[in-house]
Amino acid sequence: QAAQQNSYYQDQLARKRHQDQLAAQRAMRDEDLKRQEESQMRIEALRRQTAEYEANIRKETEKARAEAEARGRIEQERKNWDLHMQRSKLESNEFRVTVLEGIREAGSIIGQGFKDYITDTQKLTTTVGVLSAIALGVYTA
Repeated sequence: QAAQQNSYYQDQLARKRHQDQLAAQRAMRDEDLKRQEESQMRIEALRRQTAEYEANIRKETEKARAEAEARGRIEQERKNWDLHMQRSKLESNEFRVTVLEGIREAGSIIGQGFKDYITDTQKLTTTVGVLSAIALGVYTA
């Protein structure tokens, strides 16, 4: 009977050792699983932070690019404005010169025509006769 009790006791110890081993393995698996989940959560948090950081950098870069383009357009418009003003002044000067030359040309043509008319006695005589006839016709009628 002592051998049977010893055998039973040894069996109970073996079962308890086996259960303790299973419990330890289960605890280790749970701990590993917990560590893996925490690691995944940290990785996901880092991914989110990285995505937010990249989005912020992209936004700042886009803003800086837009500001630089706007400044460039403003500067270009200033330069173009100067060029437009110079061209406008040149065009107005050319127009003024053209108009003045046209007036001079018209004056010289009219003056030359009037001078030719005054110096031609036959034309003057004809004009005086026509005007006298018109006046005579108006006052006699």
